[in-house]
Amino acid sequence: MARQHTDRVYDELLVTLARTGDRRAANRLAARWYPRLMRTALRLLRDRGEAEEAVQEAWAGICRWMRRQNRANRRAANCGLKSIRPWLR
Repeated sequence: MARQHTDRVYDELLVTLARTGDRRAANRLAARWYPRLMRTALRLLRDRGEAEEAVQEAWAGICRWMRRQNRANRRAANCGLKSIRPWLR
Protein backbone atom coordinates (compact mmCIF):
# COMPACT_ATOMS: atom_id res chain seq x y z
CA MET A 1 0.00 0.00 0.00
CA ALA A 2 2.76 2.46 0.93
CA ARG A 3 4.65 1.60 -2.25
CA GLN A 4 1.57 2.37 -4.38
CA HIS A 5 1.27 5.75 -2.69
CA THR A 6 4.97 6.45 -3.22
CA ASP A 7 4.74 5.41 -6.87
CA ARG A 8 1.71 7.64 -7.40
CA VAL A 9 3.43 10.64 -5.80
CA TYR A 10 6.57 10.02 -7.89
CA ASP A 11 4.50 9.79 -11.09
CA GLU A 12 2.72 13.03 -10.20
CA LEU A 13 6.09 14.70 -9.69
CA LEU A 14 7.32 13.40 -13.04
CA VAL A 15 4.17 14.66 -14.79
CA THR A 16 4.56 18.08 -13.18
CA LEU A 17 8.22 18.30 -14.21
CA ALA A 18 7.52 17.00 -17.71
CA ARG A 19 4.83 19.64 -18.14
CA THR A 20 7.44 22.32 -17.49
CA GLY A 21 9.61 20.93 -20.27
CA ASP A 22 11.90 18.66 -18.25
CA ARG A 23 12.83 16.01 -20.83
CA ARG A 24 14.53 13.76 -18.29
CA ALA A 25 11.31 13.62 -16.28
CA ALA A 26 9.29 12.87 -19.41
CA ASN A 27 11.71 10.12 -20.40
CA ARG A 28 11.60 8.64 -16.90
CA LEU A 29 7.80 8.73 -16.90
CA ALA A 30 7.74 6.95 -20.26
CA ALA A 31 10.25 4.36 -19.04
CA ARG A 32 8.15 3.66 -15.95
CA TRP A 33 4.90 3.23 -17.89
CA TYR A 34 6.07 1.68 -21.16
CA PRO A 35 6.19 -1.93 -19.89
CA ARG A 36 2.67 -1.75 -18.48
CA LEU A 37 1.27 -0.08 -21.59
CA MET A 38 3.04 -2.58 -23.82
CA ARG A 39 1.70 -5.57 -21.86
CA THR A 40 -1.82 -4.19 -22.13
CA ALA A 41 -1.48 -3.41 -25.84
CA LEU A 42 -0.05 -6.88 -26.55
CA ARG A 43 -2.86 -8.53 -24.63
CA LEU A 44 -5.49 -6.56 -26.55
CA LEU A 45 -3.93 -6.53 -30.02
CA ARG A 46 -1.96 -9.80 -30.01
CA ASP A 47 0.54 -8.34 -32.48
CA ARG A 48 3.84 -6.81 -31.36
CA GLY A 49 4.06 -4.30 -34.22
CA GLU A 50 0.52 -3.06 -33.70
CA ALA A 51 1.06 -2.92 -29.94
CA GLU A 52 4.23 -0.84 -30.33
CA GLU A 53 2.40 1.53 -32.67
CA ALA A 54 -0.53 1.84 -30.24
CA VAL A 55 1.81 2.62 -27.33
CA GLN A 56 3.66 5.19 -29.43
CA GLU A 57 0.36 6.84 -30.37
CA ALA A 58 -0.71 6.83 -26.72
CA TRP A 59 2.51 8.59 -25.68
CA ALA A 60 2.13 11.10 -28.49
CA GLY A 61 -1.34 11.88 -27.12
CA ILE A 62 0.01 12.18 -23.58
CA CYS A 63 2.74 14.55 -24.76
CA ARG A 64 0.19 16.70 -26.63
CA TRP A 65 -1.98 16.75 -23.51
CA MET A 66 0.96 17.85 -21.34
CA ARG A 67 1.89 20.63 -23.79
CA ARG A 68 -1.71 21.89 -23.86
CA GLN A 69 -1.93 21.76 -20.08
CA ASN A 70 1.37 23.59 -19.76
CA ARG A 71 0.25 26.37 -22.10
CA ALA A 72 -3.15 26.66 -20.43
CA ASN A 73 -1.83 26.58 -16.87
CA ARG A 74 1.67 28.03 -16.96
CA ARG A 75 1.29 29.27 -13.42
CA ALA A 76 -0.06 26.02 -12.03
CA ALA A 77 2.54 24.04 -10.14
CA ASN A 78 0.67 20.75 -10.02
CA CYS A 79 -1.63 19.16 -12.59
CA GLY A 80 -2.09 15.94 -10.64
CA LEU A 81 -1.96 12.47 -12.12
CA LYS A 82 -5.71 11.91 -11.85
CA SER A 83 -6.32 13.74 -15.11
CA ILE A 84 -3.66 11.74 -16.97
CA ARG A 85 -4.55 8.30 -15.51
CA PRO A 86 -7.08 7.48 -18.28
CA TRP A 87 -4.25 7.78 -20.80
CA LEU A 88 -2.04 5.48 -18.77
CA ARG A 89 -4.50 2.64 -18.39
